[in-house]
Amino acid sequence: MARTFHTRIHPEYVEGCFGCKVATVFVGSVSDVVRETSAMARRWDKDMPAYKRLRADGHQPRRIDGCHELEATAKDPITIATGIPLDSPSDIRAAHEANEACIAAGMRGV
Repeated sequence: MARTFHTRIHPEYVEGCFGCKVATVFVGSVSDVVRETSAMARRWDKDMPAYKRLRADGHQPRRIDGCHELEATAKDPITIATGIPLDSPSDIRAAHEANEACIAAGMRGV
């Protein structure tokens, strides 16, 4: 425990002592937290409206983060649902066939 005014009263931690509890709290750098929160808010300023548009169109993206890019680049509903880019027509066809096989087997499809 750091040497504080309170440690002059009793140098060891005492259970139930509010002064001891407060002395153990470390606040760290507030600017780091603010910077990280601000960066997330800036990303979500673009991602949240894109997520809402995708949901309104009946899609279910895996996460909010990255929905702006996903909405702009996704060519297929399976790409939106999985977050995995399917670039070639053969990849898209294979994903649709796998999805249909899952549905036929009684599993939940995309």
